[in-house]
Amino acid sequence: MDHRSFVEKITHIIWDWNGTIIDDVQLCVDIMNQLLAENNLPGIGLKTYRNIFTFPVRDYYRKAGFDLDKINFEDIGQRFIDIYNQRVNEIQLQPGVQDLLSKLQKAGKKQILISARQAESLREDVEWFGLTQFFDQIIGLDDDLARGKEHLVRNFFAQNDLHPKQLLFIGDTDHDIEIARSVGAHFFVVSNGHNSAWRLMARTPFVYANLETLSDFLFNA
Repeated sequence: MDHRSFVEKITHIIWDWNGTIIDDVQLCVDIMNQLLAENNLPGIGLKTYRNIFTFPVRDYYRKAGFDLDKINFEDIGQRFIDIYNQRVNEIQLQPGVQDLLSKLQKAGKKQILISARQAESLREDVEWFGLTQFFDQIIGLDDDLARGKEHLVRNFFAQNDLHPKQLLFIGDTDHDIEIARSVGAHFFVVSNGHNSAWRLMARTPFVYANLETLSDFLFNA
């Protein structure tokens, strides 16, 4: 790949939030284990989490051990969000985030954040981390149940006169891969987020250990 030519052809970067820009993986494991313990269910480790986390999250809750025929998903999902929001200040940015956001901005790329997090909470989080200035648009869901964000990406694509090859999607899950492929966009995924490296590499060769190695590929190769 001619890296300089590739970067020049990209006009828009669509970013995922959880696990890609912020490192909230261990927090999500901790909260899930709290919910499992509250329901007298065995806990899960980080490796298991990265292998079972998926969208829609209802399927992930089943894989984690919840019987959703007996436990209301909306109630348990809201309990998760409530605890997450209480502990959100424990979260750190992934290494290299600000550097890569800055490089892409200086290269004239429009950067759009699209997340399965509730829209108002997402904007507050971005502001709290001091990243608002990097994004041309910040797009989240209408509710807290994280049903997925494919429709948000499709809506963005439909509302903007873009060729799919002008888009680069940066995420951390196989769901992100599926979304990017569904609109024909370029994509890269990092393996220090919510899905394991082997799971991602089973879907694509475009897997990077973190945003620092992705930045090196895009700007230093």
